[in-house]
Amino acid sequence: MTDEGIKRERPYWHVDAKWVAGLLLTGVLTVTMLVYSLAQITDEDFAIDSIALALVLTLAGSDLDDDSALEEFLLQVRASTDGTLQLVPGLRIAVQEEEIAGLSPREAAMTIMRKAARPLYHGGAQGLADLADDPELEAQILEGGGLFNILTRETHYSLRRALPILVGVCLVLLLPVVFFSYRFGRLGSPGFVIFVASLPGAALFSILATVGGAESVVPPAREEGVAQLGAYLASEILPPLAQVMSRNHLLFLFIGIGLMAVAILGSLIWRSTRKG
Repeated sequence: MTDEGIKRERPYWHVDAKWVAGLLLTGVLTVTMLVYSLAQITDEDFAIDSIALALVLTLAGSDLDDDSALEEFLLQVRASTDGTLQLVPGLRIAVQEEEIAGLSPREAAMTIMRKAARPLYHGGAQGLADLADDPELEAQILEGGGLFNILTRETHYSLRRALPILVGVCLVLLLPVVFFSYRFGRLGSPGFVIFVASLPGAALFSILATVGGAESVVPPAREEGVAQLGAYLASEILPPLAQVMSRNHLLFLFIGIGLMAVAILGSLIWRSTRKG
């Protein structure tokens, strides 16, 4: 029997089953890639740096590169009785001179704010509020720190628990995509699904990764308002987060392209050998 005859005997419902499974796999794979990337950016070291940067940009404002502000802070530390200074009065987060000596104002600010970012990551707003000796300060932290309940260790663990389930569903859906495909389509069909699932994220996050531009944006003065501060925060914080997500999506995008290229090349070689 000829190969064309074998192909004609292939049930038409195989094609329908392949497309249904492929569409489902595309949706689940899209979510899986997003969850995988979010699990990476909520990892402890990366997340703490992101929280610290947000605190620095929000609190320091236009004083971010002011050497005199750092010198004034160091003078306060040296003037303290025990060589330490509380970051905020009533909050059990202390800074010592040797921790920030020799650093630039930006580096010193990040070092200081990581001390506040760590309890925020491990316990959200409640984690920082637990370090407050003043009930009024504790209430203020809980009232204004709702956003810090998102980028936490609990969120990271939730994403990591969901990831194996999503990967398992992808593998289950991949089986019919491969089984109901024909010849080199068993490589090309998964490649096409991976390509389609990763393309929107690769494009979107690659664009967001360039939001900040090549040059550093001048921090807005406090009196310029919330809108300007929000735009500045986005331009500084989004790019490193988007770079991680863009890199992951681009990797899957190239895997999809590679599988499709191998399938096309294999099909062409197979046809040329059959004709020869």
